[in-house]
Amino acid sequence: MEYVRRHGRQIRVLETHAGIESCRYQDPLTIARDQHALQTPVGRVWQFNSPQEVYALVDATVDFLSRSLLWEAGTLHSLEWSLYELLDNVFQHSQAPAGFFMFQVQAERRRLSFAVADQGIGILESLRGSKYMPSSALDAITLAVQRGVTRNNETNMGNGLWGATEIAARSLGQITVSSSGSAIFFKRERGDAITVPRVGVLDAAWPGTIIDAQIDASVSVDVATMFGTLDAPVNLRLENLEDDAGALVVDVKQMRIGAGTRATGESARLHLANLLKASERQLVVDLSGVGIVSSSFADECFGKLHKQLGPEGFNARVAFRGVNDAVNVVIRNAIAQRSAA
Repeated sequence: MEYVRRHGRQIRVLETHAGIESCRYQDPLTIARDQHALQTPVGRVWQFNSPQEVYALVDATVDFLSRSLLWEAGTLHSLEWSLYELLDNVFQHSQAPAGFFMFQVQAERRRLSFAVADQGIGILESLRGSKYMPSSALDAITLAVQRGVTRNNETNMGNGLWGATEIAARSLGQITVSSSGSAIFFKRERGDAITVPRVGVLDAAWPGTIIDAQIDASVSVDVATMFGTLDAPVNLRLENLEDDAGALVVDVKQMRIGAGTRATGESARLHLANLLKASERQLVVDLSGVGIVSSSFADECFGKLHKQLGPEGFNARVAFRGVNDAVNVVIRNAIAQRSAA
């Protein structure tokens, strides 16, 4: 739609409804205009216009996913690395002025669905002039999902599509790559790849690329194993939480979700549980500046986490900082009641 409008044409959508329109496909959210929406970026189309906006969007997405799904060790970090690579590919390869991103969460199935799209030159044209010589769009796609394949090895590493495909495969998910008028669909459960030689495009010169993937959070994916003997991407999210003693510190006030309901307690618990899975380090919950927490929040977050880890595991892995007397009473009471239940 953005491409058509940019070329002076108008679009009218017939027989739509509120559920479809709420995803903002006709008027995508942007970082510059819709900063407030980054707190809950799920279920809506985002337009990103620069590498700096890629960082902000992926950071908000991973933060939300950490509070929405329980991830097995390594998978969320692997996904975060892959999303940075995929979204940045728009500016590295497509020659499009902007890219588009959307994701959905299926909490009951512990699955994530996401899509990245651009209206650029496509993978086939991007590889022209490189050492690779694909004769068709399908050949270009199969090359692009191989590790290290890129049009310029001096400026790029060629890990974006390879990484996304690897993560989808290792997490028993699926991925579709559509570009330059062709598409390939891979589903791990079936172990096969279906090719679609002809896919309709708006403009043969600017056919674009779409990556549509599903990831299973219940399956562990270790990015270090994916990279083998090479250095794996550093988990900067964990490093940014480290204090001088090497513990991971979570500032509850900075999470900006409140501490008054069972729903926000569940979000906080999922976030803490994901950090505990991602690292063996001690987790410090910093409640400085939090005047009060509700009993529902405390039970859902700390009571259930204590039950899950057990008294010894909880005391060994979780510590509190900056807790006032009122909050301390509520948390300790919630843990005691949950343990006795």
